[in-house]
Amino acid sequence: MSTIIETRLPDNRNANLSLEKILKPIYRFFVCIFNSLVEARRLQAAYETARHLTTHNKDFKQMSHSEIVQWILNKDNK
Repeated sequence: MSTIIETRLPDNRNANLSLEKILKPIYRFFVCIFNSLVEARRLQAAYETARHLTTHNKDFKQMSHSEIVQWILNKDNK
């Protein structure tokens, strides 16, 4: 003997699903990915610049690699 369970949807469902509600989270997701890629490229450029400065410029030989990177990144923010 099997029991049949009947499910019903409520009669007062709201069908207020808009295109904006669907696309806004997707847009924010791709914006976050883009911002992450831009920040990663910025950090990579700072590392490469610091490496070049420490190997080719006598003025920067006394500074550590991470100090130069932080100096470059802080200078870009101002």
